[in-house]
Amino acid sequence: MRIVLAAALMLAQVSVATAQTTPPAEETPATAPAPEAPAPTTCAEFPPEPAAIDYTRANPTQMSAASARQSEWRARMYEVIECRRLYYNAAIAHFNEVNGAWSTQLDAFCARGNIRCTPQDRAQE
Repeated sequence: MRIVLAAALMLAQVSVATAQTTPPAEETPATAPAPEAPAPTTCAEFPPEPAAIDYTRANPTQMSAASARQSEWRARMYEVIECRRLYYNAAIAHFNEVNGAWSTQLDAFCARGNIRCTPQDRAQE
């Protein structure tokens, strides 16, 4: 009889604890969509390096042409780098937003009391 009574009390405690630990659906925030930014697939490929010139034998016209090719390459590289930088900055911002939302949820969960939260519960920031 004692075992049956103890089992009934344990079942009642478990159902009460479950009711207390289940958050209402409206408290669970939805994950925000990733911010809009150009994807690396929409960015141009890195341009090939300009051919090296033998500066010991080049005349001024050849050096001027090589300098123009270098300037053009530099400008194209800058465009690709800038495009990819925007994408990765947007991705990092989205990561930080989602991770921050998780930290807020975890803090609220741990603050409810009688819940043990350990450092393993948090991602390293």
